[in-house]
Amino acid sequence: MFQWITSSYLLTATAFSPVIGRLAAVTGQKVLLFAELWIFIIGNVIAGSAHNLTQLVGGQLVSGVGGAGLLALSVIIITELTDERERSTYLNLVNAIFIIADAIGPVLGSTFALKASWRWIYLFNAPCGAFITVFLYLSLHLPPVPARRLSLKKIAEDLDIPGMFSITSSLALLIIALNLGGQAKPWSSTIVIGLLAGSAASLILFVVIEKLWAEKPLAPMQLFTSWEGRNLPCMLIVRTLLFFHLFAMTFYLPLFLHIVLNMSLLVSSLLVIPFLSTASISSAIFSALSSRTGIVRPFLLGSLLILLVGLALFTTLDSTSSLALVMGYSVVCGFGFGAGTQITIVVAQEGQDEVNLPTVTALMTTTTTLGGVIGVALVGAVISNTLKNRLGEYISQTVKPNYADPASLTSSGVSESRLSTEYALAFSRSFLVLIGAVCLQILLCLFLRTVKFEGTAQKIIEPKVEGDLGMNPAMDISLAHQMEPKSELQ
Repeated sequence: MFQWITSSYLLTATAFSPVIGRLAAVTGQKVLLFAELWIFIIGNVIAGSAHNLTQLVGGQLVSGVGGAGLLALSVIIITELTDERERSTYLNLVNAIFIIADAIGPVLGSTFALKASWRWIYLFNAPCGAFITVFLYLSLHLPPVPARRLSLKKIAEDLDIPGMFSITSSLALLIIALNLGGQAKPWSSTIVIGLLAGSAASLILFVVIEKLWAEKPLAPMQLFTSWEGRNLPCMLIVRTLLFFHLFAMTFYLPLFLHIVLNMSLLVSSLLVIPFLSTASISSAIFSALSSRTGIVRPFLLGSLLILLVGLALFTTLDSTSSLALVMGYSVVCGFGFGAGTQITIVVAQEGQDEVNLPTVTALMTTTTTLGGVIGVALVGAVISNTLKNRLGEYISQTVKPNYADPASLTSSGVSESRLSTEYALAFSRSFLVLIGAVCLQILLCLFLRTVKFEGTAQKIIEPKVEGDLGMNPAMDISLAHQMEPKSELQ
C-alpha cells in the first residue's frame, strides 16, 4: 500500500492529461485552470488530513487530476500566447520552475516532517491556492469563449465522452500494472497480465471510437496515420522516452548515491540538481539556437548523441567509483537530455490547426508522467532481477525479501558491503535499457520531416480590445497568426 502514496498521484495525472485540451475548448482555459487548481488543493487537504493510508492515497488521486490540468493548461496557454519560434523560450520558464521546486522540495519536505508534521507537506499548498487564484484572476487575460447555448447532448458530443473514458481507462490500467509488476506482484501474475491486456483492449476501443464513431473525436486518427503528419507520433514517442530517462535518473541515482557511496538520503536527493540544472541550461541554449538559426533536427540529434554517450559512461560505474565521476556523468546526461524537453512540444505543434492544437498539446504533456512511470518500472525491474540473481545465494530460502527495497535485503542477511557491490552492478546494467531507448529516439528523429515555424512577430493577446480588424479578439489572433511570415527549419 505504501508504494501507492506516490503512484496514485501519477496514476490520475497521467490518465487525465489527454482530455484536458478538449475540456478547455468547451469550458474555457481560465475557468478550467481555476477548477484544476482547486481540485489539486482539495486533494492535498484530503491527503494532509488523512487518518489512514486509504484516505492519503485517495487525496493523492484527487490532486493528480488537478495536477494534470495545471501542467497541461500552462503549456496550452503559453501556446496560445506565443508564436512557434518564440514558444520554446517561454516553455523553458516551466523548466526553471521545475528545477527550483525539485531543489526546494526535498529540503522543505524534510523540514516539515522533522520539525512539524508530515501533514504540512500537503497542507502547505492550501493557503497558496487562495493567493494564486487572486493573482491569476487579476493578471491572466485570455480571449473570451464565444457565448453559446449548448444542450447536454451537444456538450457530450463536443467532449467525446466515450473517447475520454476509453483513453483514461487504458492509461489508468497501464499505470496500475506497471506499479504492481515486480513490486507487489510478479510480472507473470494473472493480475498484472490482465491489467496490461485491459489497457491494450481499452486503447483499441479508443482507436475504434475515434475513427468510426465519434462526431468530434478527441484525437482524430489522421493526426497519427498521415505520413505528412508523422512528426506528431514521432515526437510523442521521443518525448515519452526523454522522461523515461529523466524519472529513471532522478529516482535511481539518489539510491545509488545512498547505497553505494553512503550519502544521506537528503544529500543524495539534492545531488540530482546538477543533472536537472544542466538540463535546464541545455534546453535554453538549444531552443535559442533553433530559433536563431532555423535548425531543429541536427541539434535534436546531436543532443541525443550526447545523451547516448552519458548513458554509456554510466554503464562503467562500480562500487569504487568516485562522487566526482558520478556527478560528471550526470552532467553529460543532463546536457543531452535537456535539449529536447521543450523543442519536442513545439515540433509536434507545428502545422496543427487551431482546433487540434490544444489536444496535441495535452497529449504531449501526458508523456511527462507516462514516460516517468514506464522508466521507473522497467529500470526497477532490471535492478531487482539482477539483485535477485546475484544475491539469492546469500539469503535463506525461508526468507522472501523485496528486492526492490534495499532495507529488506539487509534485514534478510545481506551485508552492506555486498549490497553496495551488487547494487552498483545492477544500477550500471539498468542503463542498457536507457541506451536502447535513446537509440530508438535517434532512429525516429531521422524520419522527421522539414519543420516550418511561425515568424518572430509577437502574438501577445491584449485583453478587452476588439482589435483593429473589428472582430472579436480570438478572430483577430487567428487572422494575425495566418499573416505572420513563415520560416523553414530543417
